[in-house]
Amino acid sequence: MRKHQLQILFICSNPLFSTRLSEASNFIKKRLSQVSARVDHPALQTGGLERAILFLFCQLHTQPGGVMKLHSKVSVFGAVLALGTALASADTIQIGSYQTGGPSLGNNNTAVAFVGSPTTTFMLSPGSVWAPAGASSVYVSNNAGSGPGGTVVEPGGTYSYTTTFNTMSGGGYTGSISVLADDTTDVIFNGHLLQPEGTLGTDAHCSDGPPNCVTATLITLPGADFLTGTNTLQFDVLQTVALTGLDFYGSASSPIQASLPEPGTLFLIGTGLIAAAGTLRKRLV
Repeated sequence: MRKHQLQILFICSNPLFSTRLSEASNFIKKRLSQVSARVDHPALQTGGLERAILFLFCQLHTQPGGVMKLHSKVSVFGAVLALGTALASADTIQIGSYQTGGPSLGNNNTAVAFVGSPTTTFMLSPGSVWAPAGASSVYVSNNAGSGPGGTVVEPGGTYSYTTTFNTMSGGGYTGSISVLADDTTDVIFNGHLLQPEGTLGTDAHCSDGPPNCVTATLITLPGADFLTGTNTLQFDVLQTVALTGLDFYGSASSPIQASLPEPGTLFLIGTGLIAAAGTLRKRLV
């Protein structure tokens, strides 16, 4: 065995080094999963990319037949880095209302849950009474017959609904949502009241004051109110007569994380790994 190979073997077999290799392996697995679906990104932290490259390096030099077995892994990892450029640029979270068990409509929040028993919610049609729902949302209620054309008259009172979504560490998030409700609703974000209930007034179909079911109310999600991890939106829908329902849609986003390499760097490293994998394969075939 050559001298440089012995040095590599000694370094990579160090117990402390093994811990870093394990972390790097987890990083690669999580990074791969981000290509197929949006997930939390705990692996995207300072040194994460370096650990991943270090892991590939040691696998290449210390495993029997490492080069032949690893060329495909190098290629895949390179593709992940290249395709992950957009992910590294910003974290964008689409938010919208949808019912229990229904399609997410591309939203990254959980299905709207009724604060009561059961927690199930149902999709409602706005008919010609309510303004149309958002492009990526639907009206929801705890009763499938409480919308326009329905046969259920919900008793007067307050009906609360919640949904959650996850954010990465690092902060810097900003966002907004548009809200429609019959009769009206308040909006609470992580315990902070962002919008009080509207003034009922004549209450022809819903409240005169916003939020109501006629005109969507735009509500800003303050950056200072975002939490790392789980964030909760709560809507306390006030019901007085006949129909009731809730619709909301919007998004939140965060700029590039300071601890991540620039998107251009990720792209160059990714395409470089793909090229390296191709060279390895040609030499061994």
